[in-house]
Amino acid sequence: MTLAPPNLFVLDFDGVICDSTIECLISSWNAWQVWEESDDYRSEASQFTDREVMEFARIRPFVRGAGEYLVVYETWDKGVRIASRTEFESHADRLSASAHHFRALVLEQRQLFRSRDLQAWVESHSFFSELIDFLKRMVPQERLYIASLKDALSIKILLESRDISMPLGKIFDFERTESKIAALQEICAIEQRSAESIAYVDDNPTHLISPHQSGFSAYQSAWGAVGAEEIRWSLDKGIRTLHLWQLQDWT
Repeated sequence: MTLAPPNLFVLDFDGVICDSTIECLISSWNAWQVWEESDDYRSEASQFTDREVMEFARIRPFVRGAGEYLVVYETWDKGVRIASRTEFESHADRLSASAHHFRALVLEQRQLFRSRDLQAWVESHSFFSELIDFLKRMVPQERLYIASLKDALSIKILLESRDISMPLGKIFDFERTESKIAALQEICAIEQRSAESIAYVDDNPTHLISPHQSGFSAYQSAWGAVGAEEIRWSLDKGIRTLHLWQLQDWT
């Protein structure tokens, strides 16, 4: 299916533009060490077992923000295997009172990782080449924003490592806005555009519900860690799926 190019694009960052699984594993693991007052700190992927990496990557698409990594480690610690998004969200609700504190620890550990070895931190991310090409076309045209739960400085540094200069004013992070829908509504006001003229792409289906219901052209990404469950869940809500090859239509 050929997609007509929208006037403006708003993309999530982690999971859409790049795969930050390893960086999130390291930063959240070290946050768990602080949480548990332990000292098994790790700084590279080789310090994790293949099983740990695979299990983290399997659960990570369920995570809706850094604070919910607490669910990953708390259930690991108890030997509980989470089998579905519904199960994950049940545990997240149970631990919601602690999520804000754990998020602060993850962000602190991310900053420490970045400041101690910037090159290793950058290399703990891998980029989807089609998205880098897309950004290099769209950013100079001023047709693209990023709305992410990652901090804006990290996003800017990572994009600059791929020769993309993204103004901070075009990046909406967790400090700038309270939610993805709030970011989209603010972008609407800044650009003086209708909701339907803005395409919003996210890998986490739960972040797409409000934008879809509010009239934005919401798309479930279909690459990276996104699996059949996420695509089926989004389709059931009437949210369209976007494949990498379809980006070629959006020039």
